[in-house]
Amino acid sequence: MNKLVTSVQLELERPLPKPLGSSAQQIVDRVLAKACPKPKSDSFDWEADADCVILKEQPATAIYHGSGGHIVIRQTNGHEEDVTILITPENANTFMDSVAEFLRRE
Repeated sequence: MNKLVTSVQLELERPLPKPLGSSAQQIVDRVLAKACPKPKSDSFDWEADADCVILKEQPATAIYHGSGGHIVIRQTNGHEEDVTILITPENANTFMDSVAEFLRRE
């Protein structure tokens, strides 16, 4: 005789998140252990107060689905043409899994 099964019974256990790599953990530890010193003057100076900066500048990045269903990752490149990466739909999961695995490594 068949029994009804609830969706909760079908859920897989989620793996625990892997710890940060040692270099990333060192950065987090350093930031948390040492609060930003008081800025050197009443007006913030990006160079003199560099210890307070937690995110450096980076190019703007966009992600969207292209007309063919592929994933498009695009990033500004100064005054030149944007950098574009195309991932076909059939490779989307492999790509994302590979990026996640790469980020988990030290």
